[in-house]
Amino acid sequence: MARVALLDDYQGVALGMADWKSLPKDTEVVAFRDHLDDDGALAARLADFDIVMAMRERTPFPRTLLERLPRLKLLITAGMRNASIDMKAAAERGVLVCGTAGLPYPTAELAWRWSDSLSWVTKRDAAEPSFAPHEVIASVSPVPLYMIQSTKDEYVSPSDYERFRATAKEPKQLVLIEASNHRFTDKRKELSAAFTQGLAWIARLSAKAP
Repeated sequence: MARVALLDDYQGVALGMADWKSLPKDTEVVAFRDHLDDDGALAARLADFDIVMAMRERTPFPRTLLERLPRLKLLITAGMRNASIDMKAAAERGVLVCGTAGLPYPTAELAWRWSDSLSWVTKRDAAEPSFAPHEVIASVSPVPLYMIQSTKDEYVSPSDYERFRATAKEPKQLVLIEASNHRFTDKRKELSAAFTQGLAWIARLSAKAP
């Protein structure tokens, strides 16, 4: 039996977003809503899984973690690039890494969680893809722009997100969460609540639209 782990499903929606029943009958799919930062705890959780679906860079897969997952055969990431996966270590261990296709334009990404994109603007990894929201953020309007930002983001400074707020046109909202880092490790509940509030705000705007 193959076991599939879906990571960082903060809102508990992953099992309803795909036709998992189309997989072979002996496949077990398990979604995890909480996030684990500790490699030891994460290795213990994933030890019995053959396939792992990573949600962008929320959970990194360095060599030290991959070496503790002997059963892992397939590692999937949302999107076609993920700088937090050690591709060399995965290849050495025979782990196939693949990504999912996405839309060729950035509007949806900007309208949801722009902090991930902003981390590329101030990137510290030369191999990471470059993306400059300031070049397109003003053109998002009239699509609602809902922004969630950690106040202690190690990649995005207050001057960065204030500059983007000033550049963006209405309708827009910026929600600041006093989290300890870029991934909101200590503020998962607040992040989930912000997501819910943002969707409700967008729904209200859509209802008023002619």
